[in-house]
Amino acid sequence: MDVMRPKLIWANGVCYRVNHSQISNGDEDPNDFIRGDDADCEEEEMISPAEIEEWNGKFRVLLDIPSALYGSIIGRRGNSLHQVQDNTGCRVTVPRGAKSKVSEVEVVGEQRRRVVRACNMLTMAAERGRQRLAPSHFVAVRLATQHVQNRLETFKVGSSTDR
Repeated sequence: MDVMRPKLIWANGVCYRVNHSQISNGDEDPNDFIRGDDADCEEEEMISPAEIEEWNGKFRVLLDIPSALYGSIIGRRGNSLHQVQDNTGCRVTVPRGAKSKVSEVEVVGEQRRRVVRACNMLTMAAERGRQRLAPSHFVAVRLATQHVQNRLETFKVGSSTDR
């Protein structure tokens, strides 16, 4: 993906720009979410596969976001989380730490479209956080077997005769 041309996700007239910045100071850029007004996004589609349920006269979604990405959706001093809540009017509850009994981020709102918008914002923030994570695993495959060495010699001989 070209860094200068980030991926755009359109949903019924609402454009979300997905930034894959490798350098971050922890604050989310408010321009990461270019939004239309509420009338433009009556049927906005949710990016994540979570299901919205009616709950106590409101709408509720449980997002399965790994605890390693909670910092990305909360942001420095809670700025990103407050931005999502302020822009959508939804209540977002993030479990406290990896030892919490609750393992899902809860989004509750009065209107379905606002819950969808909050979920999309949280999902994109989590994806940006995933892009910034350092690799956590190393896979080693032993290539110093006799078979591999024989094939390497065959390759060398074949490429030297092609000249």
